[in-house]
Amino acid sequence: MNSKFFPQYLFNTDKMAEDNIRLLLKRAAKTEASLAVRAFRTCDIRAELFLELLPLSDKDAEAKLLEAKIVDEAGLAAIRTDNGDVGLNFLQILLDDGIYSPETLVELLAEFDNGPCPVSAVIEKEAGAEFEPETELFSRYVRSFVDSIDRFTGDIAIIAGAEGVNPIYALGIMPMEYNAVSQRIDGDQPFVAGVAATDEPFCGLASSYSGEDIPALNDMAVDSVSELLNVINGIYAVELARQHLEVDLEMPRSAQMPAAPQPQKLIVKVTANCGEMYLILAKEEYLPPITIF
Repeated sequence: MNSKFFPQYLFNTDKMAEDNIRLLLKRAAKTEASLAVRAFRTCDIRAELFLELLPLSDKDAEAKLLEAKIVDEAGLAAIRTDNGDVGLNFLQILLDDGIYSPETLVELLAEFDNGPCPVSAVIEKEAGAEFEPETELFSRYVRSFVDSIDRFTGDIAIIAGAEGVNPIYALGIMPMEYNAVSQRIDGDQPFVAGVAATDEPFCGLASSYSGEDIPALNDMAVDSVSELLNVINGIYAVELARQHLEVDLEMPRSAQMPAAPQPQKLIVKVTANCGEMYLILAKEEYLPPITIF
């Protein structure tokens, strides 16, 4: 399973508190996984070999992999390119800090790989009977969403239920101070996906994607988050097209969420380095057609 979902697995199974996970993920953005860690997660090597490689320098680990005919030179080149993978860097920090011994980490990764996708597990729990027909659809989308957030902002998002978030979860409404973008994904499996956040995390998300410092809510922040959502949904549309499903993306909408009852929607909390936001999935559009800020 994709290593970038491993922090979500630790969160779901209460093996690590969310605040600690986020601190480690911030460091992971500036860490480089050893070749042993990269080879273990990208090549089909035994746990025993991984434990042998772990104490070695990258150069010695490369020689051992070549000697064992695990990879050739081209394979080694591919492994080297994974040094920017935040999920792999996260594993390295767990080892470097002694949070888990190599043997324990191997056991946890085996449990993680052999279990259900931890992102899907959150969506299945939160969807309930109300969204039972859409559960698999929404799960597939959120997996793609998390993957794209990492790809385009360099950050791994943690998904959680929105219980206790008042009034978002309890009343099904959003207060006016939440800025939101949404986009209808039309075609064979239509639904609406959107992101809502208060000013600071909204601007943080815009800054992470654009590469520009956007300290306050402005047109650039709204445009950047709208563009990011469009790109995320474009990647998702390509995934569906590969399954021979028709997909069409409408133009993104942006507005402050109106404080009035909204159509049925599934809301989950998304925590990233930029802050806390909400991913909203619905059967019908919930933002007005005109930008209101």
